[in-house]
Amino acid sequence: MLDLSKSKIVKRGICLYDNIKEYEVIIIESNIRYGSGDYDDPPEIAEDVECLCYYTWFDSPIQRGEFCTGGGAFMSIGEAMNDVEKESYFAYWTA
Repeated sequence: MLDLSKSKIVKRGICLYDNIKEYEVIIIESNIRYGSGDYDDPPEIAEDVECLCYYTWFDSPIQRGEFCTGGGAFMSIGEAMNDVEKESYFAYWTA
């Protein structure tokens, strides 16, 4: 689960579970792009890299405030937003 006290939120949005129940999506800024840790992957994928990047996180529709599902790392806010917006459950950005 994401620790929001250690995260810089740069964008917030709303998604819909079953087209009815709202839950939040956030984009956070990070100085580390976390690697897979898989020794079968090439080093540029397996290892952590220090760089500015953005992660998407999704709130639990059941337990609001628990950002327990990550959606990946992106090199820009725009890339992160586009990834979220292409999903059918995305509703709108709030901030």
